[in-house]
Amino acid sequence: MGFLKSCMCAVFLLHMLAGYGQNLELTGRVMDAQHRPLPHAAVSLLRLPDSSAVVQTITNNNGTFDITFRGNGSYTLKIKHLGYKDYYSATLVTPATKHMGDIPLAADITTLATVSITAKRPTVTQQIDRMTIDVGGSVLTEGNSVFELLERTPGVTVEGDGDFAIQGRRGAKVMIDGRATYLSGSQLALLLRGMQAHEVAKVELMASPSARQDAEGSGGIINIVTKNQSPSGIGGDMFTRGSHGREPQYALGGNIHARAGKWVAQLSGSYGRDENRSSAYDERTFFTEQAVGLITRQWEASRTDPGRNYGLRAGIDYTADSTSSVGISFDWIKGRYQSYSDAFLHFLAPDETLQQQNTTQNHFDEGYNNLTFNAHYTKRFRDDGHTLNINVDYAPHGNDYDNGFHTNYHDATGLPSGYPAARRNIQDLANTTYLGTIDYSRPLGANSKLEIGWKGTYLWINNLALNDTLQDGTRWVYDALTSNRFQYGQHVEAAYAIYHTSWKKLGIQMGIRGEYTGTEARQVTLESVVKQHYFDLFPNLFLSYPLSERHQLRLAYSRRIERPGDHDVNAFRIYADPFNYFEGNPFLAPSKTHALELGHSFANKWFTTLSFNRGSDVIMDITGKGEQSGQTFSRPENVGHFTNYGISMMYNSPFTAWWEGSHYANAFHNRYEGSFRGTVLDNASSSWAINSRHTFRYTAWRAELIGYYRSGMASGAVRTAPNYGLDIGVDRSFWNKRANVKLSCTGLVRNAKPESRASFGSMETYSYSRPDNRRVTLSLTYQFGS
Repeated sequence: MGFLKSCMCAVFLLHMLAGYGQNLELTGRVMDAQHRPLPHAAVSLLRLPDSSAVVQTITNNNGTFDITFRGNGSYTLKIKHLGYKDYYSATLVTPATKHMGDIPLAADITTLATVSITAKRPTVTQQIDRMTIDVGGSVLTEGNSVFELLERTPGVTVEGDGDFAIQGRRGAKVMIDGRATYLSGSQLALLLRGMQAHEVAKVELMASPSARQDAEGSGGIINIVTKNQSPSGIGGDMFTRGSHGREPQYALGGNIHARAGKWVAQLSGSYGRDENRSSAYDERTFFTEQAVGLITRQWEASRTDPGRNYGLRAGIDYTADSTSSVGISFDWIKGRYQSYSDAFLHFLAPDETLQQQNTTQNHFDEGYNNLTFNAHYTKRFRDDGHTLNINVDYAPHGNDYDNGFHTNYHDATGLPSGYPAARRNIQDLANTTYLGTIDYSRPLGANSKLEIGWKGTYLWINNLALNDTLQDGTRWVYDALTSNRFQYGQHVEAAYAIYHTSWKKLGIQMGIRGEYTGTEARQVTLESVVKQHYFDLFPNLFLSYPLSERHQLRLAYSRRIERPGDHDVNAFRIYADPFNYFEGNPFLAPSKTHALELGHSFANKWFTTLSFNRGSDVIMDITGKGEQSGQTFSRPENVGHFTNYGISMMYNSPFTAWWEGSHYANAFHNRYEGSFRGTVLDNASSSWAINSRHTFRYTAWRAELIGYYRSGMASGAVRTAPNYGLDIGVDRSFWNKRANVKLSCTGLVRNAKPESRASFGSMETYSYSRPDNRRVTLSLTYQFGS
């Protein structure tokens, strides 16, 4: 830490002593003749006199762009957008920093009247602090949830319900449109499964985020960017789709948007219903003094019957003038999932002689009702990047659970043995988050800029859990040992500062973020309170250097944190059946991670990244022997260190006018080492993953093919088996491209039995599952109005 601070100070002093280098920084906003923002316009910086492109980018959903280039000479800015005449700026000479204001594009009436052109955006792009995957036009987003979309995103690994990794690094935080989801684990998975993938424009992977972002997320940040309309009048779209795997699913919905003068309003809604069938197998071997003592094998068949989800999103924005805008919005996601399972558990002696066999029927009924209200304000003080942004969130979330199981015991011959066991669990969970942010940016001189900001987050959870157990097979008895009211509060106060500058050709971004965290976990029933308070600094550094017009280097460093969630610190047990339960750990400490990346780009088509990450006090679920014979429990613990290093390569370029593709490959090494309960953990693997996406166009037809493969990898105490698949889809537009029909098949080729193994202490586990992930989907959409 001291070395890093010294380096940051040295770079700053060099800048102050050497003065400004040859730097060209341009910002602006692209508009149409009616002063409406034009997203996805192609912006190119051309070197004069040969007009060779040295920097290329596209405008965001607000029509803005930001270009930084280090070099000598004269240049011109070119802007191109479908249906508009090309724009060329006056000659620009380095060094210069210029905000070009609003740039209106004139409509190309001749082009629009005579030819239909489909604008193409790069599928994958690399910025200094993130990799962006464009999925807005993908055929294969139809019929899938956002959760399934992330499963097929290059560089992302799904580690379990709501747990994600970037390039093999566990603990990635998920955001939607730059805002926190306020959920984790299974609740986050339900949220993402309730969102439709066709609503997503792009996915941003930030393995080493800037100091502007929360330090939370040891694996980085996954930002899901939804589609944003820029209407000229009243319009919208409607959709319906049906799919079939082992069971049918369907969804329908639509969106309407309107602009009236300085006002823009949007409203969208959806409804989905799904059923599915899956199965799983678990085998556990219990050792006593290095010899096998007991073996258990369980077969489980599960079904969701049914799952329903509703979504509603609304927002209104008012642009007072070119310098200020204000808006409010709310998101509502509501759903209920009812699932059932039948499990068959066998107890075997070391020689695999059957000793006991049990049957368990489970039912799981969960309802969720999540609301998020947002208000935001933006002020531009003058046309040079001097801005103020204020954002406020209020997010009340609620969950209710009604779960239970019933187990019958049998001896080796199948005859009943003893009384049956049963448990009922009812929970009422209220989760409320309050958030406020202030972000301020101001240029300093010709080519420097300062950003400062504050963020305050307060989370309050009130969870009432009531449990009953069946006694003597005849009567229900209140279980005071597992019933509890659990209350959890967490507040995080954060402030950051980021300094942008350059020294000769070297681009520099230095940041520091300080976060104060206070938590209180209160077990009301036990009259137990555990409090934690701590303050951490999270430095951040980005360097960029152009080796030539086509070669660019970048270096990124950040420090990250993973805080225990409310589920992790709730000490009371949650039983899946009489032989498997989970319990939290109120004394968990946060995990810290150092992340370092060195990247190279060639001609904005080929990107290579070397990465190194080191984490301490790693939080992982450890499975161990329970109190009874054959019983297992899972509990989160701080276990040792985590090391990850690897290389990733990405190529993004069209092959022909009708065939384009993007390709991603990642090779990495994971190692988890430490000790717990007197047992040494040393789990390591060298792994690799590839993802290749191809799009083919022929007249009004389009087809898409995605293939992916991930080798086995170490994750905590677990080793997972390879995961692979092949998805294919085709679509066609009608009625002047207002209507579209899509047919897709996900899981056309897939590994039918994902496996995992773990060995820790006196237990070894092996499991596989057969998820319902092969599906055929037919989708219809229609756009109306402007």
